[in-house]
Amino acid sequence: MKVSASFDHKNGLARLKSGRAAAAGSETSPGDTLAPGRESQEGKTYSKTTAANRAHKTSAAGWLTLGGMAVGGALLAKTALAGVLAATGPVGVAVTAAAVAGSAIAGYLGADLTSGFIHFGLDNYPKSDTPVVGKLADNFQYHHHNSQSVFARSFVDNCGLVGKLTAPVAVGLGLAVGSPVLAAAGLAFTSGLYLLQGSHMLAHDTRPSKVAKTLQRFHITQSKKNHAAHHTRPWESNYTVVNGACNPILEKTHFWRKLEKGIYKISGREPKSWRHEPTKQFALGNINAQQYKESFKSGMADFQVKAEDFLKGYLERNPGASIKDGKDL
Repeated sequence: MKVSASFDHKNGLARLKSGRAAAAGSETSPGDTLAPGRESQEGKTYSKTTAANRAHKTSAAGWLTLGGMAVGGALLAKTALAGVLAATGPVGVAVTAAAVAGSAIAGYLGADLTSGFIHFGLDNYPKSDTPVVGKLADNFQYHHHNSQSVFARSFVDNCGLVGKLTAPVAVGLGLAVGSPVLAAAGLAFTSGLYLLQGSHMLAHDTRPSKVAKTLQRFHITQSKKNHAAHHTRPWESNYTVVNGACNPILEKTHFWRKLEKGIYKISGREPKSWRHEPTKQFALGNINAQQYKESFKSGMADFQVKAEDFLKGYLERNPGASIKDGKDL
């Protein structure tokens, strides 16, 4: 991933050493605004979005993907609307419309939940040399250190990262599905996944447009507050990024910790979130939720060392990358 560099490679590595020294004598890592408990960490600010971040032109592939989504979306919307209009009588129309609307909501929530599994997996398990997904996972994990890396491409091209998969699926469903309920679910699900990385981009925009603010206000895309919780070390919460609607229930039920424990028991593999010892102990059931909250800071200095080891390796593998500012380090 090519990132506009405002920070040179050599100085970036030098700052890692000074940051590690500071972390060794502190419960919190440099630049963090940690407060007791996860809830109080949602106000974290990102490095500022500059005009240069917005200067990227959309590629032909991005426009082609958007066109594919438009065709598939139109076919699915036509099927859903035709089903409502074909219903018999006011009651039939109302029932069909409600079923279509409910199916669309479920489809969009399904897309949000799916984004969480994708994000969780890429953040925690692949290595840089893992076949197929290694490079992508490397960039996902680097993004924690440089929040503005998501602006390495235009909004349409960001959407196109997942859209390369969802556009043909949407067209295929549009041609094959005859049920208005299934069409509505398919439209919402593919559209939500198409917006995944675009929503992520808007959640990091410190100078959002009125359109972006409106999309966030009506929970079409994820709010900055919802996503900011994920960007607080140790980056182990709020994984869903379409609109973040699933995050509250997933966090309240400690879903990701339970999933980590299950994967560990089956495969023996530890997620990267377990570089933070209290998170590991809570996931394994060795401490309860209150003890986890109380001990949250205690493992942060050691986590900082491990996180900086990753960043050092990333900068060596990608000399053109940068660290935008101390808030993200």
